[in-house]
Amino acid sequence: LETCYTLTEEELAYIEKRIRGNRLRFNFAIQLKTFQNLGYFVGINVVPQVILKHLKKQMSLSHNLKPGYEHQKTLSRHRITIR
Repeated sequence: LETCYTLTEEELAYIEKRIRGNRLRFNFAIQLKTFQNLGYFVGINVVPQVILKHLKKQMSLSHNLKPGYEHQKTLSRHRITIR
């Protein structure tokens, strides 16, 4: 978990600077780390809770924050950026 799903300082800075809103930042971080470690994108709904909790802790996000995209266009834009 620490090795594969810990955000670097550069990644955290990028997310903070470029992504608006905590929920979208969280979504982007999930997409980024799962893609880096699996080599492909997965649905947020299949990412284990332990990974979500680990990312929330690193990003100092509320434990109540739920991941998920309201708009497919935003998901697509995040994935293009990550690629």
